[in-house]
Amino acid sequence: PNPTPTPTQVHMTYQFAEGSKFAYGKRQRLRDAGLWLGDPSSYYEEGRYLQLVSGLAVQHSPTTATLLDPEVQDATHCVRSHLKLTSLQRQLLHDGFVLAKATRRTLILPPIWCNLDRFWTIMDHCLIGKRVEMPLPFICPLDHSFILPNFFSANLDFREHTFLANDNVPAALREGTLTLTLAAAGVAPAPSASRS
Repeated sequence: PNPTPTPTQVHMTYQFAEGSKFAYGKRQRLRDAGLWLGDPSSYYEEGRYLQLVSGLAVQHSPTTATLLDPEVQDATHCVRSHLKLTSLQRQLLHDGFVLAKATRRTLILPPIWCNLDRFWTIMDHCLIGKRVEMPLPFICPLDHSFILPNFFSANLDFREHTFLANDNVPAALREGTLTLTLAAAGVAPAPSASRS
């Protein structure tokens, strides 16, 4: 049989996070895909991490997911549902960065979900053209919802949502985890935390 060809080039689509000094969005997309090879080993091997898990959607496969919050499931008004989804995710990331700083950890972002593609011309019900075979919601690039240069100018320390799946992360780091669940105000916490 023919061996699997080794890719030699990757074309990056237009992105929305080019700073004056660096193309943050393109690097982030490559990191998300596990294709960025420019980070030192310390990026993967050193530090303590807080992984933020979003309860807004469940991913069934690389291309399919279900939104869990009824407020963001409005198929008729995809723009309205997308704006609500984005608002909830911004609050989640805000809380995650605060908690990571308080615990002296680096935040591992959750997947960022979109109900709307980002494009500069006419779209058909929130997607580019009538023949786009992209189900909603989808995990969108970080630069679709956030101005990435601002993350770096604010010295926010974070890792991509696929960080723990990267082969460069030591097994001991992946296996040495503790799962914590935060209870809502006025609600008793669960009797114990589980180790995973």
